[in-house]
Amino acid sequence: MSNTEVVAFGSKVERRIKQMLFLYLDTHVSIGIPLSTAIRNFQNSFGFDDDTWSYETIRREYNRHGYRKTVENTTILDFINRIILGKLSEFGTISQQGKMTYESNAL
Repeated sequence: MSNTEVVAFGSKVERRIKQMLFLYLDTHVSIGIPLSTAIRNFQNSFGFDDDTWSYETIRREYNRHGYRKTVENTTILDFINRIILGKLSEFGTISQQGKMTYESNAL
């Protein structure tokens, strides 16, 4: 293989690994797992020790290009809570004012 082909192959592998990283971290963060724990779990699951791909490098890469950039501090649990509160309000279990108070305090 020529140097150009080696570089092209390396770029494709790197893109694929970063896609897996972002998907893994996005999924874990969206269900409420702290980013630091998700990164350590990724490293352990895929065999990336700190010498191979350091925690700090992964964190910087994720903060630069990951999901958190578009939806910050929102988890699937936040969405579930909004749905539950909406239904409780519809059923009259809590008042609309109570729902609005909870939502404003949660933000």
